[in-house]
Amino acid sequence: MKIRIIFQCSRCGSITFRSSTRRSLKDSILRKIGFNPHRCYLCRRRFYLFKPMSLRAFLMALDSQANAAADATAADHMLDATDARKWVRQNSNV
Repeated sequence: MKIRIIFQCSRCGSITFRSSTRRSLKDSILRKIGFNPHRCYLCRRRFYLFKPMSLRAFLMALDSQANAAADATAADHMLDATDARKWVRQNSNV
């Protein structure tokens, strides 16, 4: 597997290439972390380019999911505190 950061073909040095179709599970996993498959127009070699914006978007999505889970947990604790106050009020009048 060839991974290129320079935007040119590693075999012929051409800067004309296109995105390649994802063919395997490996391609899908690499895409999630920022490596996209490409194919050279001249020599037809298939290679991967690193695009950090893809990785940044993936990490931001994970962070927003973690924040949403933390907010939901905090909301559950707020409900528990409200229920506890109601219970104390009801039982203190007895």
